[in-house]
Amino acid sequence: MTTPDSPSPAADVLPARYANVSLLGEGAFGRVYRAEGPDQRWVAIKVMAPEAAERPEAQWQFTSEYRKLARLAHPSFPAAVDEGRTPTGAPYYAMALVEGEAPRGPLAAAEVVRVVTALAEALSYLHGLGFVHGDLKPENLRLTPDGRLVVLDVGLMAPVGQRREAIAGTLEYLAPEVFRKAPIAVASDLYALGCIAYELWTGEPPFAGPSTTLVRAHLQSPPPPLTGRTPDGDAALAELVMALLAKEPAARPASARAVLVALGAAEDVGGPAGPGLSGGRFVGRTPVLEAWSAALGATRPAWLVIAGEKGLGRSRTLDECRLATQVAGRAWVGAACAGAGDAPGSPVRTVVSQALTLSGAAPSEATAAWLSGTLPSALREMEPNARKAALLAAAADDLAGAARALGGLAVGLDDWHLADSASQDFIDQLRRVPPEAAIAFALALDPTALTAERLEAQAADTRPLTPFTDAEALEAIAARLGAEPPPDLVADLQAIAHGAPLLIDLLLEHLVASGRLGRDGAAWRYEAAATGAGAGLPSSLADLWRERVAALDGPAR
Repeated sequence: MTTPDSPSPAADVLPARYANVSLLGEGAFGRVYRAEGPDQRWVAIKVMAPEAAERPEAQWQFTSEYRKLARLAHPSFPAAVDEGRTPTGAPYYAMALVEGEAPRGPLAAAEVVRVVTALAEALSYLHGLGFVHGDLKPENLRLTPDGRLVVLDVGLMAPVGQRREAIAGTLEYLAPEVFRKAPIAVASDLYALGCIAYELWTGEPPFAGPSTTLVRAHLQSPPPPLTGRTPDGDAALAELVMALLAKEPAARPASARAVLVALGAAEDVGGPAGPGLSGGRFVGRTPVLEAWSAALGATRPAWLVIAGEKGLGRSRTLDECRLATQVAGRAWVGAACAGAGDAPGSPVRTVVSQALTLSGAAPSEATAAWLSGTLPSALREMEPNARKAALLAAAADDLAGAARALGGLAVGLDDWHLADSASQDFIDQLRRVPPEAAIAFALALDPTALTAERLEAQAADTRPLTPFTDAEALEAIAARLGAEPPPDLVADLQAIAHGAPLLIDLLLEHLVASGRLGRDGAAWRYEAAATGAGAGLPSSLADLWRERVAALDGPAR
């Protein structure tokens, strides 16, 4: 068996220009080799595993990682060297080999300052390019023999303002707003910097434990005081670390440069200061969250319908229910319906499969058949309606069993108005024959896309989402800005958005991108149009998307 740093029997899979090849490590994605390049520089070469290379999305992610690295030209990041395909056709890329070890605590305050300063300098460069790293942790840092700090693994690096479909990163170092799937912002990297500084000084991250505990702690719990946990004292460093760990992005240092100023490693030259738009806390929708809290406390199946037209924050509210569930320590499974794009029953099969996986329970024979789409002979011989009833009943029983094993379960189904008939049949089965289990269901739907009869058939606690009032819009905008909105901004946005939270968010991003809204020191500056409220802004969500598409280059468009 080949071990790291041993001569590799697979060295011939690399291009011939690389010599002295040895294996550094391997994983599900493939292998990493150490090799000497044609210029006598040592490089690390990532080669995709054949199984991974068969998936187009995995290939795209692999090549994207190299291209991200190639955009960086700074001593704190490995230099991109080469990309291509091996003689066997596998994608690979090469980068400068980084020797050294990951920093480990507990360290003296002076050493913590040295590492944090070097990392803040790297982040100041990266953020200046408009990118966020997204996965900062000690394991992704290297202290080289010549004293440099190098930041590794840019796979999650993404432009500021981009929205992720899923939570990404390492739980111990994720900022509260990341769990809310807020637009990517530099403030989340700064929170991770605070987690790293805390761990290097104390020897432990600020929060630890299982995933539900970590989510709850990042969202709600203050970090344990540093007093008595560190090898030595440094009041200024302690103040900075705790500021970086603030729950609200606006309460953290405004930038990586501000961190350097606080450490005495850079001068405060004034000018624009601030993290830009932050993720912002969740605003409004209190009746929905109160109803969901009651559903979580029920000992039998409970139902909540979140009814809102497009743009009123239906999916965002469902996601807040997910967060409330995780904070309460309850298991959550979920799926989104895609209408014609779904295989029959796909959303509900997904949640049943997730629940069984979480609980560790094995499905019954009938449920296994229902999940896989294959039927044992006993079921094939049944009359179709009887077979369908047997499959649905078995799946419902297994879902209930998983809920009991987990001590309660929450199920979220987004865009339920697009649910196919097979998914509706499963939910109807659970309504007709409620299982003896604590299962809370949250269905988010557009009521205008359903007939009155089908909406009535939901037979649940229906909570309609209404447009934001001016007061709620003011609160939401202040949360995104992390400060009091400048004059005329709220009125202008409300004139176009009419209280639609999604459009308010997108218009704010549009104004920042166009330069009409920006930081002026700690406050915000807004250039209102002289021709009246809402003038100069896209008049609808469709117009906004058209402008965004028009701004893209040819291939991206």
